[in-house]
Amino acid sequence: MKNSSNGHDHSSMSAHSSMAHENMQAASPLQSIQDNYFSLKNALVKSDAKTASIKGEELTNAITAVK
Repeated sequence: MKNSSNGHDHSSMSAHSSMAHENMQAASPLQSIQDNYFSLKNALVKSDAKTASIKGEELTNAITAVK
């Protein structure tokens, strides 16, 4: 699709957009692992055993989901 006002071809924009969306989906499980890791670390730093236990389980589940 050419824009008549400036002559630029934007026909490949939808393909680029879908590739970016796929990359976001691929990063999502890894983001979950990272978020859970830092939550666990923060709980351990605070010596909060109860929260650390919960966050450790959530981290384990996030890692298992990626496998």
